[in-house]
Amino acid sequence: MGEKALDVVCLGACAIDRIVIVDKFPYHEGTSVVKAEYLREGGTSANVAVCLSHLSARCGIISVIGDDPEGLWILSRLGEEGVDTSRIIIRKGRKSPSLVIVVDEEQRRAFILFNKDTLSLEPSEVDVDYVATAKVFFTDTYLADTALWAMEEAKRRGLKIACSIPQRLEVMSIWGLTREEIFRALELSDLAMPSKECALALVGTDDPLTATRQLASSYPDKVICVTVGKEGSYVAYRGRILKVPAFEVKVVDTTGAGDTYMGAMIYGLMVKGLSLEDAAKLASTAASLKCSRPGAWSSPKLAEVEEALRKRPLEVRYVE
Repeated sequence: MGEKALDVVCLGACAIDRIVIVDKFPYHEGTSVVKAEYLREGGTSANVAVCLSHLSARCGIISVIGDDPEGLWILSRLGEEGVDTSRIIIRKGRKSPSLVIVVDEEQRRAFILFNKDTLSLEPSEVDVDYVATAKVFFTDTYLADTALWAMEEAKRRGLKIACSIPQRLEVMSIWGLTREEIFRALELSDLAMPSKECALALVGTDDPLTATRQLASSYPDKVICVTVGKEGSYVAYRGRILKVPAFEVKVVDTTGAGDTYMGAMIYGLMVKGLSLEDAAKLASTAASLKCSRPGAWSSPKLAEVEEALRKRPLEVRYVE
C-alpha cells in the first residue's frame, strides 16, 4: 500500500461559537453581567481538525454547514488553517450550527445551541473512499448512527479509529446517541475520550479514576482518556493507568481544550507513533496552552508545544 494522502479524516461538527464571559454563572431568575463577548470558530470535529493541522498533520473534515455568511466564513477559515474542506456539505437555504457559550470566572460553562437540525448527515452522503485515503478516522459522535456506520466502514478498511463523546449522556441523547451506542463506539475505537461527565455516568460513580479504571477493564485493548480539568487527565491502556498533570498556564478560556487534547493524542499516538507517555505529555501540554488564549481554534503549533516541554517537562506516573 502506498503513502496515504491524509493522516486523519474527521467526521462531525463545525459551528460558530459566540463566547460570552459573565461575572457570575447565570441561575434561574438571576442576572449576570457580560464582561466580554467574542465570535470564534468552533465545532468539535473542526476543533480537532485544526489542532491536528497546527501540529503538522494532513487533515480533512466531513461536516455540514448552511449557505449563510457564518457557514461560509467557517468554510473559508478551515481552509486557511490547512484543513481539506472538499467533503463539507453546504445545505442550501439553511443556517449553520452555532453555540452561545456562557462562561464565568471559574470557567463554568453553559451552552445554547442554534440550528441543530442543519447538522445531520445520511450514510449515503459520507464518501468512504475519501475516508480511506487517511491513516486515522476520528468522529465526535454527534452524527450518531451515521458516525457509528462510518466507524465500522473505516475499521473494515483498516484505519485506526478515534472517537470522543464530548458531553454528558443526556446531551448526547439529544443528538440521538444512546447509552448502548456509546458502548459500541468505545468498542470500535482504538483511542476513545469520553467526557468526564459521560465517563462518570457510564460507570455510575463520582470518581474519575474509578470511572477510568472500570472503562479500561471493559476495553483493555483500547486507549481510554478521561480529562479532569486543572487536575490533568487519566490515560488507560492494557491494565495500566497513567496520571498526566496539566501544564501550568494562566487560564483565559477552556473552550476547545478537550478537543485540543484529543487532536494532540491522535497526532502523537496514531500519526507519529509516540509512546503512550510521550503522547499524553504532548496532549496535556497542547490543551493547557490552548487554555491560555481565547477561542477553540487557538491550539498551539507543534514547535510551541515542544518548546514548552523543553522548558518545563511534565512528569507523568502510573497510578495503577
